[in-house]
Amino acid sequence: MYIRFGLAQLNPITGDFDGNEKLMTDYLTIAKENNIDVLVYPKFSFSGYGSDGLMLREDYLNKEFQTVDHFGRVVADSFSGSIFTTSFDNDNNSVYSSLKLVESRPQIPVTHDMGLDSELFVTTTENDKRVGYAIFSGDSWMKPELVDKALSKVSQFAIVLDAKPYHTESFNETVELLKEHICSKGLKVVYCNLLGGHDECVFDGTSFVMGEDGEVRALGTRFKQGLNVFEISIFDDEVTHHEFIEYSSNSLNSETLYELDCLEAEIWSALCLATNNYIRKNNFSQIVLGLSGGIDSALVLAIASDAIGAQNCHALSMPSEFTAQMSNDDAKTMCSTLKVKYDIVPIRPMYQVIHDSLKPLLEQIETQSKDVTLENLQARVRGVILMALANKKNALVLSTGNKSESATGYCTLYGDMVGAFSVISDVPKTLVYRLAMWRNSQSSTIPQRIIERAPSAELAPGQVDQDSLPPYDVLDQIIDGLVLNDKSSSELKITTSLSPEEIDKTSKLLKISEFKRRQAALGPKISKRSFFSGWNVPVTHKYKF
Repeated sequence: MYIRFGLAQLNPITGDFDGNEKLMTDYLTIAKENNIDVLVYPKFSFSGYGSDGLMLREDYLNKEFQTVDHFGRVVADSFSGSIFTTSFDNDNNSVYSSLKLVESRPQIPVTHDMGLDSELFVTTTENDKRVGYAIFSGDSWMKPELVDKALSKVSQFAIVLDAKPYHTESFNETVELLKEHICSKGLKVVYCNLLGGHDECVFDGTSFVMGEDGEVRALGTRFKQGLNVFEISIFDDEVTHHEFIEYSSNSLNSETLYELDCLEAEIWSALCLATNNYIRKNNFSQIVLGLSGGIDSALVLAIASDAIGAQNCHALSMPSEFTAQMSNDDAKTMCSTLKVKYDIVPIRPMYQVIHDSLKPLLEQIETQSKDVTLENLQARVRGVILMALANKKNALVLSTGNKSESATGYCTLYGDMVGAFSVISDVPKTLVYRLAMWRNSQSSTIPQRIIERAPSAELAPGQVDQDSLPPYDVLDQIIDGLVLNDKSSSELKITTSLSPEEIDKTSKLLKISEFKRRQAALGPKISKRSFFSGWNVPVTHKYKF
């Protein structure tokens, strides 16, 4: 005897209560058509993720309450199974996330409020058998007293409704914690996670079923909207059936999807979904970016093309006298390969006008250190061009800087940092190369010469990145130590074979560049800590990393 679970990998939009209710109703229809016994929605299905300060608005909360009430009445009239979801509630001027059971059975009210990210214990009759569920919201299952209470209620299943943002270690971390806190106590786990991009967060869905031994019995489809259907035996850990029913009634799936057979494919899917959703959820359909002939902008164009379609991308080459001919050639070749609209706008005329206008003023000033005024001016001219085109097209500018550059401040405010979304801002340079090579293994996209040539900002004659920075394979190790692992410079010098001089240089650059990062476009988090999520460092401080 088994129970047929439907886990809704739902992609809501924050604050779009009517749209989110329609989305939930669509999934409800799919559930009815597929004879689902228990339908599970992820956390924040009604409101979308990250309501934050909106929850302080009475009208915002009232709209959620109205939506929940209406949805409950729709469900009560149309669905014979059990539904678990969450919504906001308030009590004594506190706002919290509340678990809800929605059922149509006459003896049970439409909704049950279950308290702050807490637990719900339900015993129902499924196929003439009594079944016990322990329902957890968020990370409440990490509280031992709640799991013990579930056991005392003779629960067989722990159903977890979550909204856990993706990073490269998130799945394994979640599985290990569930194994430790729930499976070890003799409960099966049915885990339902949110899907989609929201600002700097991206959710991969990744719904799954775990047996009492802590092994994953069935893993749902990742990075795609749809209903994961699992038939699970009540009496043992067997998953007798698993299928994925895709939901494609909106434009929030990436245009191109790949088999998730390696970490690079997984990261690529996360970046594409985040990019698609940031653009589409903010009511844009087209993007603009500067295509320099370097690997960062090439990678961002490839991601954007897969995310929203090449026909919605417009690339600009903006050469100066320092731009190598190979840069222009490679940019053109890539756009031709992808069938992306491509234009060339030389920056020299505009740069010269600004330079000549500023010359009388700037010549009065004696420079005390290396003067990058004219280099930065080139980058800012390019920023002006990109923003002008974006305004005219009602398009969104994608910023193309990587995490290594952001960490060290190797970027120009109001220049190459312009844009509304910074696609690879949490991707270190060494990973940029790995992603480029992986994408080319799927189909030839990025000219090989872009991958092989030495990286350069091309703002001065013969310039290469390593004139200013340590080699990227060294730099990224130092950044990981300082940023991801909270190591001090002193610790890195003792525990690694990295150059003490390069550690000190990177540490100093990390500290003095904070003001730039505060003004950068946000971008998707793919690591345990990005500069937009988990890095809460003040701009003004005297601490040495």
